[in-house]
Amino acid sequence: MNRLISAIFTTSALIFGVSLSRERAVAQTAVGDNVWAFMAGDEKDAADQQILQQLEAKRKDYDERVNNNDAAAVAALFTEDAIFVTESGLFYGRQGVENLYAEWFDAPGWHISDYIGKIDPNSIHFLGTTDYVMLGGKWSETYQVEGEKPFQLQGYWSWIVTRVRDDWKIRLLTYNRIPPPAPTTASAETK
Repeated sequence: MNRLISAIFTTSALIFGVSLSRERAVAQTAVGDNVWAFMAGDEKDAADQQILQQLEAKRKDYDERVNNNDAAAVAALFTEDAIFVTESGLFYGRQGVENLYAEWFDAPGWHISDYIGKIDPNSIHFLGTTDYVMLGGKWSETYQVEGEKPFQLQGYWSWIVTRVRDDWKIRLLTYNRIPPPAPTTASAETK
């Protein structure tokens, strides 16, 4: 009975896109090896490496498009039904993503440059099949306001990407910003 419940749990997790490690899934169900057969052995390692290289290339492509301040090019990396979760709300669809980036890039008096995202290798999880991947990492960028000294912004990001034909598209992007350190007061500096 426990194995049946475990099998139902694991299958449900796969259907609903919950990420389980292969080891955890196999431990939870007698059919685990069959459910995760696509991720076994040397073939799995070769496929995983190829996917990781593709995702790293996609991340670099995203960085380049952001550094070029090209909203349409950034938005082209997203699915038509994408969701972008930001500090100011949710933006839906490729057009919503493009509109937001255009607002950021076209804002008078400021400019984004040196955007770099880094993938945390521990964040990469297949969601059900190798056609859906969840990953995340850190980002940083230089923010320049006209007439002021440039400063660094940084934070964390996460993607859920999906394979569309022979390409990866961002279906969900979330990010946050690490608050800058509190300014020091003159009295604290003189002590």
